[in-house]
Amino acid sequence: MVTNLIEYFENTTVNLNAEKTAVIDNDKEYYFKYIRDNSKKLATYLLFYNIAVYNQPTAVFLDKSVNVFA
Repeated sequence: MVTNLIEYFENTTVNLNAEKTAVIDNDKEYYFKYIRDNSKKLATYLLFYNIAVYNQPTAVFLDKSVNVFA
């Protein structure tokens, strides 16, 4: 049973399309798997340094640019 939007997104989009392109900007191309993996790395960092609390929403301000994926 799906309990939240993130779990639903992973089960339907990321896992089924891991090697498909999610974002294209000029000559840069990022796959769903790459974005998921880097998102999890960021979450781990935020939890490790007590910037975020497990199972609590955390606002993260990022530029509207493909460079945030790199």
